[in-house]
Amino acid sequence: MTMARSCKLTLNVNKQIGDNVALGFTYAFAAEAARITYQTFNDWMKKGRNSTSGEYFKFPKYIQKFNADAAKKLLERLNEAAEAGNCQVCMWILSDVSRKIVVGMNLGK
Repeated sequence: MTMARSCKLTLNVNKQIGDNVALGFTYAFAAEAARITYQTFNDWMKKGRNSTSGEYFKFPKYIQKFNADAAKKLLERLNEAAEAGNCQVCMWILSDVSRKIVVGMNLGK
């Protein structure tokens, strides 16, 4: 008789990954820090995107929230540096972030 493997996606692992993504970890490093493989992380993301309920369903949305939190925290720090007169930060914001915003806009339509 074979026993089903228990899912590694526990609340603790979920929290570890989310916290690390919010700090700016790559998904690979966040997974490794939570003692799962990057492949397992990707499998969970795929299962979540393809589910309408169940243990994996909320995982991709959870990770997206922590990505947004990390981006917000980074931009707040960049804005603080810019307000303090750090021109390098201002140039980076203009060259990188603004470029991405403009690329995403439907200009001329």
